[in-house]
Amino acid sequence: MKPASLPVRRPPGTSSAAAPVAKLAGLLAAVFLAASCAGAPPAPREAETPAAAAPVSLAELDALLAQAAAALDSFHTVEAIRSWVGVLGLAGTSADPLVRSRAETARAELVRVGKRLSLEPGELWIKADGTQAEAPVRGLGKPGALQPAVYLYENYGTVKTPVADAPISFQFVRGKGVLVESVATDFEGRANTTVSRLDEAARGAAVRAMPVFEEKGYRYAFAELIRDFVYLPPSKLARVVAVEIAEGASRAAPLAADLVSARARDAGLDPAVYDKALEDARFAAAMAGDPAELRALAAETGAAWFVFLRIEAGEPRQMVVSGKAYNIWTVDAKASIRLVRDDGTAAWSKPLDGIRGQGGNAALSLENAFQMAREAAAAAMDADRAAILAAVSAP
Repeated sequence: MKPASLPVRRPPGTSSAAAPVAKLAGLLAAVFLAASCAGAPPAPREAETPAAAAPVSLAELDALLAQAAAALDSFHTVEAIRSWVGVLGLAGTSADPLVRSRAETARAELVRVGKRLSLEPGELWIKADGTQAEAPVRGLGKPGALQPAVYLYENYGTVKTPVADAPISFQFVRGKGVLVESVATDFEGRANTTVSRLDEAARGAAVRAMPVFEEKGYRYAFAELIRDFVYLPPSKLARVVAVEIAEGASRAAPLAADLVSARARDAGLDPAVYDKALEDARFAAAMAGDPAELRALAAETGAAWFVFLRIEAGEPRQMVVSGKAYNIWTVDAKASIRLVRDDGTAAWSKPLDGIRGQGGNAALSLENAFQMAREAAAAAMDADRAAILAAVSAP
């Protein structure tokens, strides 16, 4: 027995013949809709809203300010500075007036303490008149070179105390190279960097020291406390000192000095003849590279290079053949020439032996021997011009 059929309810105005068509249209629409949804890219999402900055803790700021006050009362200046810089780091760019107020308090304290600080050069950088010296660039980056060094002090009227554990930043402001960029002051307030390499020494260099603190991602520099250390490019100024020695007495040798000066100029120096009398002992010490004597000569003349020429003649001898004396006199002579830097290091040297002079009498033979020695010295510099030029150009 078949179940009874329920009557189908149709919307008014819809005939029974149209029902299958309507069903088919609905089915096709559903199929097309599903297909279009399956192949279409997902609808774009709205741009994500950046996360709001984390709120600044006023309690943490107040705690840092309190730490700074306590540290300052205990004369722990560096601890106080670190706390104030930490406040600036936490405050960031917050627009909260309470946060800004605390940041301004920290900044004002930093300015106030900065006025009590002083950054002074190391003792080797101070000249006799109390001003800061400049150093030659030659040798910088090598052992024994004068390195930038400072002392950080806090001043209380006529009393100043060293500031320990303060970070000092060192940076090239002229020239390039490799150095230790941050050094903490010791218990004497002293900090010095080490320049391990210098590029393009011929142009000179300058290194700047400045206290720089970094806390909570914030970097605070005491820009009013800077100290620059200047390294001058190599000087080519030279002084030529020549002496001639005969019969136990010495004399200045301007003719020899002129010949040597011309060759020194060809080798890249800027020479001038030393026109004063130089005692034998001083001449010998300077030519041997005595630093004290050379420093004195450098201070007197401003020269960074010295060319020393020493010519020594022996006793004149009259020629005697088979017991008969002739009016022919001979003299054996020798010479030594040295190119010396103002720090005592020899850049080039040459001994000259086997020089012989001859003349119609003793005096003429001596003069001829000296002339032969002068020419030998000039010829030696001509022959070694490339070596001398390389020595002068070396950093």
